[in-house]
Parts: sequence; structure tokens; C-alpha cells
Amino acid sequence: MGTDSIKNRPKFSKNPEDHEHYKALRALVNRKVSTLPQSRMVVARIRAVVLFILYFSLYALALQQQAAPWKFYLLYFGMGATAVLIYLNVIHESCHGNLFRSPFWNKVFYHFFDLLGVNGFIWEKRHNLFHHNYPNLAGWDTDIEQSSLIKVYPQGEPLPVNRYQHKLFALLYPFYLFNWVLVRDFKDYLKETQIVRKMVGVSRAAWVKMILFKALFSFYLVFVPWYFFGFTFAQSLAALAILLACTGVLALAVLLPPHANTGNTFPVLDAENNLSSSWLIHQLVTTNDVSEDNFLTRHVMGNFNYHVAHHLFPNLSSVYAPEVTEIIRNYTREHNLPYHTLPFLTCLKNHHALLKANALASEVQPLGV
Repeated sequence: MGTDSIKNRPKFSKNPEDHEHYKALRALVNRKVSTLPQSRMVVARIRAVVLFILYFSLYALALQQQAAPWKFYLLYFGMGATAVLIYLNVIHESCHGNLFRSPFWNKVFYHFFDLLGVNGFIWEKRHNLFHHNYPNLAGWDTDIEQSSLIKVYPQGEPLPVNRYQHKLFALLYPFYLFNWVLVRDFKDYLKETQIVRKMVGVSRAAWVKMILFKALFSFYLVFVPWYFFGFTFAQSLAALAILLACTGVLALAVLLPPHANTGNTFPVLDAENNLSSSWLIHQLVTTNDVSEDNFLTRHVMGNFNYHVAHHLFPNLSSVYAPEVTEIIRNYTREHNLPYHTLPFLTCLKNHHALLKANALASEVQPLGV
């Protein structure tokens, strides 16, 4: 199955005015980026290497903590937190070809994703082909649509299990990465009804690679400390669980605010798979920025809070996102186009409101825009 084999992919409304808006925005952005220091890319690449060193340094230290298992667990927790930073600053950037000029080096660094237990091949397809083209669109946005235990989309009737999701999400979200590593990758490979299989085929080589990397993930995180360094098998499994839970919770804290809250729109396809808005407007109404701007967001979180800029210009490095966002903010205000930015805590409150409204199958009311 290839990208040309699908006939019913969603179609955006063709709006010449919106097309001209996007061309004008792109010209302004290109002009601005050409004036910004290229040294930022050097810093981004150094940061990528430092994060790798940090992850494996924490791992090496963890293996030496036989006398203090709590330190072993704490260091695995630190590895989980570092894994999120690697995703934001390295994996996500290299997935879009933005970390290095060379496709080869982007691919090399991207393979670190497989060392974290998730399948890089299928996620790259899910993220680039589906999430970026069709954010917040039920049946097409693979980043938003996760386990059926949580109903994110307002459309459709909730399952009985969803009735208490707004009360139980704090218990379910730590299992986000468990589900990804142990269940979802395999479902995407095995079940042709999965969203990603609408446009992506899976080769035998991809299968072999996934199995090998998942085996390697289990080997270095569980087997090595147990067999070679004297930890019990239960301790090694507990440390892995801590790592996965930490990674999952922190990842969701970053991934949910830009899309999955009541400040965003969840468009609906008509009977012929048409959308009522253009691609530009679709991106603007389904995505919001997170308004915090500080050293942490810029230099640790990889400017992920400037998410509108990323969706409009995904092949532009995040190191230029603050200036690009200023252009977008001014342009949308001048031309009366939608643009939303919310404080981080408001995004989380709105996400909870979305879960509650969907659990009760009632109308979603935004808490703030």
C-alpha cells in the first residue's frame, strides 16, 4: 500500500485568499529567518549530542547502584525525563529534517527513537503524513487518537469505559508509553484497519528492525542490570516501569496542550470527505501556542510551545520559532485570522474540561482563549 493508493483522503477547501495569506506569511518568515544567526543550529546540534551523553551517563551510573536500589530507580527516572528532552530536541527535529542539513545525519540521530523502545519508522509516518496534514481530525490524526480508554474527540458516543475518564485520567496517562511500546506499534504493523495503514505498507525488513530494536530496548534496560550487575529481575522491571511512566507523563504534558483542549476545533468531514476550511485555517483553529516563553521553553523544551509556527512551517528549525511566531501573531491580528495562545495551566484545565465534556457526551465549552 502506498500514498497514492488511497482515494478517500480528506480534501481541504480551496480558498484563493487563504492561499495568498500563506504565501505572504511564508515570504515574511523566509525573509526574517535569513537575518537570524546560523550559530543557533550549531547550539542545537551540540545540545543533541549532550542529551545523548546525559542519557547514557545516567544509565552507566544506575548500573553501579546495587547497594542503593532507590538511586537505581531515581536514575532510571532521570533517564525517562531525559528521553522526553531527546524527543523534543532531537527526534522531533530530525524527523522533519531540521537538525542537520544532511539527510544521513538526521536519519542517524532519528534512530535513537528505536533505542527508546518505540518504532521510529511507523511513528514518522503517523506524525508527518497524518498528524501534520490532518490535526484534530477524527480517523486521521494518529497523534491525538490513542487508546479507546480515553475519548478525546467530541464526535461520537462515548463508550461505557469513558464515563469516568475525567476522574481516572491521572491513573491512565502514566501508561501512555507502556501502551505505545508494548501494544500500539504492534497494532499498527498487524492491523490494516489502523489509521496509519490507510497510506503506509509494512515491509518484512521493517518488521525485523522493529523486533530487533524492541529486544535491544528490553536487553539493555532489564537484562543487563539483572544478569550482569546483580540487580534482581523484579528491581530491573520496576526501574523500567518507572522510566516508562515518567516518560509518558512528561511527554503528555508537552504534547496535549497544543491540540487536545477545548480551545481547539475538532473539524468534521462531510459525506464526501471534504473539509469546510482551507489547510491554513485548519491548522490555525486546531493548534494553539503555549504562552510561556523562558529559558526552559527555549533551551530545554525545544520551543515546542511555539506550535502554530511548527504546523505552518514544519521544515523550519524550532530554533527560529520565537521570531516566526511573532510574525504569525502580527499577521493574523492584522488580517483577522484565527490565532490562539494560552498559558500552560489553562491548556491543562481545558484538556480536563474536554475529557469531562466528552465523557458526558455534552457540548464542549472552552475555559479560555
